[in-house]
Amino acid sequence: MAASLFKGNLSLVTRSFFFTQSFSCHVKIRMRAIQEAVALMAGRFPIDKDSENFSRLSRLLIDGGTEALRIVFNRLHPSLSASLSLHQRTLYGLWKPQRGKKKILTDKQWYKLYPPTGSPNIQDFDITLLFVLLRNICPSLKAPPEGWDILPSIVDNSLEANLVRIKCLRNELYGHVNAAAFKDVEFEDYWKRISLPLIALGVSADKINDLKTRPSGATGYVELLEEWKEADVDLFRKIRFVGRSVVVQSVSKEIQDSEKSISKVIQDSEKSISKEIRDLKQNVREEVIRPIHEVRQKLDDATNKDLDEAERVEFAKQEKGMWSSRSNALRRTILQKYRQCR
Repeated sequence: MAASLFKGNLSLVTRSFFFTQSFSCHVKIRMRAIQEAVALMAGRFPIDKDSENFSRLSRLLIDGGTEALRIVFNRLHPSLSASLSLHQRTLYGLWKPQRGKKKILTDKQWYKLYPPTGSPNIQDFDITLLFVLLRNICPSLKAPPEGWDILPSIVDNSLEANLVRIKCLRNELYGHVNAAAFKDVEFEDYWKRISLPLIALGVSADKINDLKTRPSGATGYVELLEEWKEADVDLFRKIRFVGRSVVVQSVSKEIQDSEKSISKVIQDSEKSISKEIRDLKQNVREEVIRPIHEVRQKLDDATNKDLDEAERVEFAKQEKGMWSSRSNALRRTILQKYRQCR
C-alpha cells in the first residue's frame, strides 16, 4: 500500500513539473505551422507584378462571377424564400440523394438555403451554390448545344452560354494556380475574356474597372500571416519568462509540504503508520492536485500582462536551477523514505 501511495504521489508531482513544457510544445507546433503557411504563401504569391496579375484575375472571376450569378438568379426568382419553398423537395434530393445517386449540396450549403433560424440571404450564397441553384431550379435555362461543361461557341451570346463561360474560365484559371502568375499580355487577354460575359450577365463595367486597379490583396494576406506568427512568437516568449517561473514557484512550496508530510509518516510508530499514510494521501491531494489548477489560472493571468525588462530578468533568475534541483531532491527524498518505510 505504501509503495503504491508513494509512487502515485511522485507521479502527481512529476506531472506538475512538466505542465509548462507540454504547453510550450503546443505553442511551438502552432508557430511552426504558421511559419510553413507563410513560406507557402510567399512561394505561391511572390510579391511581383506577375503574381499581382494572377490575384486580380482570381478576384475578378470570383467576386465578379458571384455578383453576375446573383443578378441572374434574382431576375429569375424575385422572391428568394418563395422559390426555395417551392423547390425544397428538389433541393433536398440534392442534399440527401437516394442510394446510388451523387450528393450535390453540402450540409453547409443546405443550411444556408434553409437556416434553422431566420431567413436565407442570397448574399451568403457563394458562386458554387449559385451555379447549383441555376442549373437545378431554373427550368427556363436550357443547356447550350455543347452542354454545361464545355466552352460554348464564340458566336453564342445567350445567357446560358455566358454562364458556362464563367465556369470554364474558372477551370482554366485554376490550372495556373501552382505558378500563380501571369505576364501582362496573358493578363490582358484573360481579363477581356472574363469581363465580356460578366458585363453581358449584368455586372457594371465601372465595377470591373475598379477591380482591375484596386490592390489585389495578395500582399496583405502574407502580411496578415506574418503578424499572426509574430503574435505567437511574443506569446511563446512570455511563457518562457512567466509561465515556467509561476509554475515552479507554486510547485516548490508543495514540494516542501510533501517532504514534511513524508517525514512525519516515517517518524510515527508502527501502530499508527497506516493512519498517517491515509492522511498523507489526502494531504498530497489537497496540497498538490489543487495547486495544479491554481497554476493553470496563474499562467493564464500572467500571459495576459505586459512585462518590462526588469521583470523578465527577475523571472529568469527565479527559475534558474530551481526546476531540475527541486525535482531531483524530491525524487531522492521520497525514494529514501519509501525504502525505510518498507
